[in-house]
Amino acid sequence: MSDILRQVDEDLRKERLTSLWNRFKIYIISITLLLIISVSVYQYLEISKYNEKVSTIENYYKASNNGSIDEMLGKLEIIKTSNEFSQNLIDLKMADIHLVKGDIKLGLEKLEQIFKSNNKSILADLALYKYLMLKIDEVPLNEVNNLIENFNSKENNFNHLFSELVGIKNIIDGQYSEGKIIFESLLTDVSVSNEIKIRAEKYINIIN
Repeated sequence: MSDILRQVDEDLRKERLTSLWNRFKIYIISITLLLIISVSVYQYLEISKYNEKVSTIENYYKASNNGSIDEMLGKLEIIKTSNEFSQNLIDLKMADIHLVKGDIKLGLEKLEQIFKSNNKSILADLALYKYLMLKIDEVPLNEVNNLIENFNSKENNFNHLFSELVGIKNIIDGQYSEGKIIFESLLTDVSVSNEIKIRAEKYINIIN
């Protein structure tokens, strides 16, 4: 009797499962197909992005190492990429070329375009550092601090370079005690490179 009941119970389960499958199989198949298609599209896009990055870097090095300055600039300008980091790398090289040519305004515009982009990478920090160093006599101290606060990623060695820059700006503006405090803190910070510490010591000697 128990065997019969067990069999009936199993049949009922199978019937319910079959009924459930028949009711929802279209949805299950559709969702499965959607997942497979989504993963395939994602992988395709990732491969495409990778191929684009490789192609962009190749074009960048070809443009940067051949011809005159004007030829390099022309070749860099026609490189197209949807990757913001790659674009910032190209723009940074173009900014350097403009500065070498003496086109300071164009160089500064390129640097500003990079550090104000959405890509908060080390390239943005480098562009900001160059920009502030070139305009250190013109940009007010509060603006220097605001720019560093807003655009510095705070995840790389530029922190110490920016601190040094603020210290220099304080000296230029005649705020010697504030500058000295910054340079003394750089000297006592074990994570600061020797090059920056040597410069900090020189600045302190100048102040004294």
